[in-house]
Amino acid sequence: MSLPDSALGKNTIHAIQAGVLYGYTGLVKGMIEAIEEETKLKFTIIATGGLAAILTTLENTFDEVDRNLTLEGLRLISEANS
Repeated sequence: MSLPDSALGKNTIHAIQAGVLYGYTGLVKGMIEAIEEETKLKFTIIATGGLAAILTTLENTFDEVDRNLTLEGLRLISEANS
């Protein structure tokens, strides 16, 4: 999957992709802003997961992108409990 070139869909598939991906971009930015405003703190923002790299509209929002952070955490928990 890739981010559509435009937020305005040219057909049904592009419209759905634009709605989901640009909508998600707005959600992430809004949550970060609300949390930082409420806590009066500035956080290090780390994007995780396979889709993090394609959200180019958020690339200036993240301090780091780590596609495997969640899996690495689960591995460490598993090792600690075995």
